[in-house]
Amino acid sequence: MCVDNVTMKGNNNCVADEADGFSTPHIASTFTQNVIMYTDVLEDVITGAYDTPRKDDIPSFDLGLSQPLPSTQELVAVREEPVRNVDPEADVGGKGKRKKQMSKYGKSPFMLRAVDIKSWMQSKDKIIWRYLTACVEETRVATPKKKGKKVVTKEGRDQKEMAEVAGSKGSCVFLTESGIGLMYFQSKDFCPSEWMGDAVFNCFATVLNYEEVNGRKSIKGKNKDVKNSFGETRRLFCHTVCFNDDILTNTKYDDKGQSEKFTGALLMVLNKDASLLKLTYYTVIVFPILENNHFYLISFDMEKLAISVIDNMHASESFIEFSDNPDFLKKTTPFKVKDVFVKYLRSVHHPKCLEFEPVIPKRPEIEWATVGNSVDCGVFAMRHLETWFGEIDLKWDSGFPLTHTQKKSSLTRLRKKYACKIVCSDVNKRRNEVMGAAVAWNLAEGYEVEKGMDVN
Repeated sequence: MCVDNVTMKGNNNCVADEADGFSTPHIASTFTQNVIMYTDVLEDVITGAYDTPRKDDIPSFDLGLSQPLPSTQELVAVREEPVRNVDPEADVGGKGKRKKQMSKYGKSPFMLRAVDIKSWMQSKDKIIWRYLTACVEETRVATPKKKGKKVVTKEGRDQKEMAEVAGSKGSCVFLTESGIGLMYFQSKDFCPSEWMGDAVFNCFATVLNYEEVNGRKSIKGKNKDVKNSFGETRRLFCHTVCFNDDILTNTKYDDKGQSEKFTGALLMVLNKDASLLKLTYYTVIVFPILENNHFYLISFDMEKLAISVIDNMHASESFIEFSDNPDFLKKTTPFKVKDVFVKYLRSVHHPKCLEFEPVIPKRPEIEWATVGNSVDCGVFAMRHLETWFGEIDLKWDSGFPLTHTQKKSSLTRLRKKYACKIVCSDVNKRRNEVMGAAVAWNLAEGYEVEKGMDVN
């Protein structure tokens, strides 16, 4: 640091130091000002400006607001230290510009976008939730307050009629470019104690897949352009149709028929982008399984070469078995899924196809496993889907509490938040229309809606 280039003006406490790479003044800390002041004194003593150091108006007591002053030896060391070229983008003394870069948790596949399981719903979410669950009268979760309830005027009746038309049982509340959709009447599956259908689950997987590439360049062009747009590999969330009963139990399909059915289902997951069918850009590929009206997941970690079967049911009551057999129909579901998927990987010449052949599916133990809960498996599977990152070193935390009461409350909250997450996703073509209908319905029913609320 070059002392000769340091200046102080008035009470601005501003230091301009060109030698340190700063072209603009920056605020000096108390410690820096003390170093400057005592360096000036030391310089006068060394150069013989006067025999004894001058006495500045320095208080003889310490208010405890400043750091300890450096010794004479430390000041001399600072003076004799050679000038270094400092990166202006570096964080120097907390006053420079911090280099802008995405943290490791902001990069896929470790993108922490999971729904907050503990926080309460926001006003916008309540508006959507009341509207969606109004399709089934007995599932109403709220009643308008009598005090301050608006009188339904002609305008209110018009709003209600508009909402009823937009939210008729034959209309969609969720629809993507590739044709993945959710009907208005199917939103009843989000209500507490309702079994969640596969349509809801597949829409949620579509939303998560959209979020995996959100903020990156559009997926167009040749394979190399697609790979460059990703920047890193990421997760792929598949639909239940990839491994439904037609593929797993139908005797009329041979290996080729199974592969064709699986490829067609996978193409819908990939938004009909055939350039992605080789699956070389994905680190973790997760398949939801709907078997005996129960949801669970089978995950393929393409880097760690692991096959994980994730189920919310406690192992003591789970019906999932692990048994291999040369006869495909005699294999249990985890080995059937492995058999079909590994054959597909070979057909597309995936670099890991041979390495997966000896891998045995395993079931990781989870602390929040349930006993006697057969209705919330869909919610558990959706939560597992968005929080699972494969076989990583960190301990997997889904956010579920361990006590039964708290876990039940969290499941109810997740149902509401997942409904809002699906409807409000940017991948939903009907998003603005449904949001407008939700606001109109709430106003017509006498619910308070903040004026100027941004529902988009």
